Amino acid sequence: MRRLRVYPSALCGGNSLLVQTISVAKSENPMPYALALIIDVICCCLCGGNNSRQIPRMFEEPKEPSGVGYFMGAIDIGRFVDLETFKARTDAMYDELKAAPTAPGFREIMIPGEIEFHLTRQAEREGIDISPAIEQDFADLAARYGVPLELLQSC
Repeated sequence: MRRLRVYPSALCGGNSLLVQTISVAKSENPMPYALALIIDVICCCLCGGNNSRQIPRMFEEPKEPSGVGYFMGAIDIGRFVDLETFKARTDAMYDELKAAPTAPGFREIMIPGEIEFHLTRQAEREGIDISPAIEQDFADLAARYGVPLELLQSC
């Protein structure tokens, strides 16, 4: 197996990340329950999707539509606080989370998306393993569409 370096920025025009979060309202702490309920109200009542108790088990009943509702929102931070204050507060929160004691057997506390961020950076530095069959598929596609195969370089 050869190791090839893939440049996602060159292939995709930049980095992008899609995060889908499904919350289940089962907790003794009221905060996660309240947040899950708010998400349910927005995605169900506002957007017309199923609420979290109506969504079928996606991997057990894959033929049945899930009816999941989606919502995207934008917050103008400047309407609440100046940007530098917000950045300082989020940096302090991040530092506090990272400094917290870990559970036995864990090295550090990770925030959502951090593992994927590190894996992406590692793949950009070191490349990813692909099989000879995939390498040939890339070569065939590059020839068919006139794309220079130099986007993929051997490490």
